[in-house]
Amino acid sequence: FYDPLPLSGYPGIVIRGGYAGTGAPGARTNAETVFTRMTDRNIRVVYAARSTVTLDRVTIRNGYLSTGGNGAGLCFVSNSAVVLTNCVVTNCYAPDGGGASDGGGLYITGGRLDVYNSLFVGNYCNIRFAPAHGGGIAALGCDVTVSGSIFRKNRTWTRHSQSYGGALYLYGGRSSVSNCLFESNWSDNDGNSDGPGPGRGAAIYAENVKPFTVDDCTFWTNRTRWFQSPTYGERNGTVLYSTGSTTGTVDHCIMVDNGGAADSCKGAVYVAGGRLRMANVLAARTPGSYGCYVTAGTTTLDNCTLAYNGNWGLWVAGGVVNVKDSIAWGNTGGGMSGASANYSCSQEFLSGTGNVSTAPLFVDTPYCHLQS
Repeated sequence: FYDPLPLSGYPGIVIRGGYAGTGAPGARTNAETVFTRMTDRNIRVVYAARSTVTLDRVTIRNGYLSTGGNGAGLCFVSNSAVVLTNCVVTNCYAPDGGGASDGGGLYITGGRLDVYNSLFVGNYCNIRFAPAHGGGIAALGCDVTVSGSIFRKNRTWTRHSQSYGGALYLYGGRSSVSNCLFESNWSDNDGNSDGPGPGRGAAIYAENVKPFTVDDCTFWTNRTRWFQSPTYGERNGTVLYSTGSTTGTVDHCIMVDNGGAADSCKGAVYVAGGRLRMANVLAARTPGSYGCYVTAGTTTLDNCTLAYNGNWGLWVAGGVVNVKDSIAWGNTGGGMSGASANYSCSQEFLSGTGNVSTAPLFVDTPYCHLQS
């Protein structure tokens, strides 16, 4: 495209890819239908306002906003309703142009976004002096459903401001994320001494989202990284950073090998407010960090396993945390600190009802299946 594909003001536009190119519409094939920019044009690929848009089997590639901005791949504003099915959004990039950047791959404000069986890979928001939110997707005040999708190698980076949501940034609205893979996404900051910005939520950042649900997802090798000195800056939540009034659940999720030993990050899951229930969650092998770190709000852990993390399994610096039927074992710092626990197993003795401190007899690592 020489200019962004304009889809504003359409009440029900549907774009389907994968056709052979003959007939009306003709046969569908395995051929890729690609929307991209001309190499000499610095533009986003798709823009829509006040529209209802469905994209099916379409690849959005190489959007580029040379002066920053929102939605280098796709940008939807003014309460649009958007559905992506079997789509690919890749290599869309908002570089350091001085302005804030939300949604390297996709940006939406208001309205509704539904994403099914799609791939977001290699999308970036790199801004030196302004906030960078949502390397893959940034959704503000929007009702979001993401299912059966993959987020891989998406990134936010700042030096002096916010680097939030390497893969997925959610602010306000309602959100449901299910059956997804988040692999090797990053929320980075320089960490230098001259006003470093925080890196939060390498996979997901959620603020003021009610309700918020994450079900049956796998999180693998996501990181909040630094590039100057780990002494400066803040890096929290290699998998999830939950804050504000966010209220919801994380259920049946696997979180393994998220973080790096030198990242100076606090927690695969970091809770800084709201109410979060974690159930049937494995948080294991977080290098140099905690399985779960809580500073505010109310957090509940049911049937969770926090194992072989590089610091404590669970650390409570503030707020209220209740734990039941859970395991904290093999963590470098200790099992659980500051929580009210019952019917749980921890590597140190815990007060409460039905707690034990004997080895849980894992038969493997990192998935920590129990001996039958």
